[in-house]
Amino acid sequence: MSTPSTFEEWMAKADAYVKKIEADDDDETLEPEKAIELATQAADAYAQAHALKADDAHCLYQWGRALFTLAEFVDVEEEGAEEKLQRIDEAIEKLEQAEKLCPDNADMLYHLGQALSIKGSTLIDELDDTETGAPLLQRTIELYERAYPLREQQVAAGAVDASGDAYTQSHLVDMISAIVESLTSLACLETEEAKANAKFEEAFARIERALPLVADRRAELLQEWAAALQVQANYLQDQQMTLNNSLFDPAVAKLEESIAADGTRTEAIVELAELYLSMANGVMAQAAMGDDDEEDEDEEDEEKVRAMIDARIAASEADIVSYYEKAVAQFERALKVDPENASLHLCLADAVFARSQWALPSSKDKESELVAQAEKGYRTALSLEKERDESAIQLRLAQALYFLKREDECLAVMEQWKKNEEYMLALYEADDILEREFLNFILEREDGDEDDDDEYEDAE
Repeated sequence: MSTPSTFEEWMAKADAYVKKIEADDDDETLEPEKAIELATQAADAYAQAHALKADDAHCLYQWGRALFTLAEFVDVEEEGAEEKLQRIDEAIEKLEQAEKLCPDNADMLYHLGQALSIKGSTLIDELDDTETGAPLLQRTIELYERAYPLREQQVAAGAVDASGDAYTQSHLVDMISAIVESLTSLACLETEEAKANAKFEEAFARIERALPLVADRRAELLQEWAAALQVQANYLQDQQMTLNNSLFDPAVAKLEESIAADGTRTEAIVELAELYLSMANGVMAQAAMGDDDEEDEDEEDEEKVRAMIDARIAASEADIVSYYEKAVAQFERALKVDPENASLHLCLADAVFARSQWALPSSKDKESELVAQAEKGYRTALSLEKERDESAIQLRLAQALYFLKREDECLAVMEQWKKNEEYMLALYEADDILEREFLNFILEREDGDEDDDDEYEDAE
């Protein structure tokens, strides 16, 4: 194939790479490595086109989008926040140049907002740079606000995008969701509850505004509303320095509303189950904290302090178990919708195993029964697994077998686990699921293998 020589030829070549990304992404067949390769080729081709026609807004816009795609694939844990920010800045530079040339283009405003949102979130979450990140989030809202009426006009006029697809009400919903995300992030940065709650309320009002736009997305939007309510509840707990499950009641109600709107969406059902588990853990944490003054008096008597904590947890057992049973009921509800879903079986098994290890009298009484139930769930998940890395399930199954005192079977499963590539990484990623006793057992079984120890430390 001959090398392009004109602006139009370079644009056509670049656009072909982008269309390939979009087509494979729609078919869910696009591997990250291939996406990076195609986005790199597209960016290079747009750069060649730009060299021939520097004032073409569409070229700059598409170039910025290709660079943004590359930025999205930067793994902060592996490559660092600075690398991600550098890639995002490259995209923002092109998108801002395009926006200056076409200040009334909804697509350009929207995608510039997306890039600024990611930059702001990265600065805040990874570098704790609120001073720089917060204004970027505020600017994203302003860009979305400018884009929204322009998008409304496109929808009303039956306009189509560069791919020939019509703009619909769903595009308006996407923009509202983007505004809600930025508002929620900004609310969490407020030091005053009143100001934070005002932003949360504004976010909720936006979602309510979106609800009538697309009937098929009502359940999704209600779940989004529930997620924002959970963020608000966590914020209020942090501000008030207390654990108060009643703050999560609005989120529970909104998730139930979402499920009622579409009972086939397991995402909302699982989110409700996980929220109930979080509330159970909250009650335990609150009981464990107890009265600081009372414990300070006996801080030298560790056994007495431990006994007081255990007594408080036991006194709260009815509430803890109630939340747990509600969580299990939701996981079972999800499995009725999708009984062949390995992840759902895994989630339920994790919940049951966690229950077996809680510091509750009933957990001690039913430990073997609960662990056996978890084992069954892990085996079912393993038999259904088609896409997920099996090592994560094998590790959990091995732990269940260990606590059932079936060491030979446990070791056999661990041998299968060790055949997976980067199996020690799976150990690190499951660290919050594994009991310290079992984790020590694994590391001891490695018999001082320095390579494995080093691999685990690298993962950490």
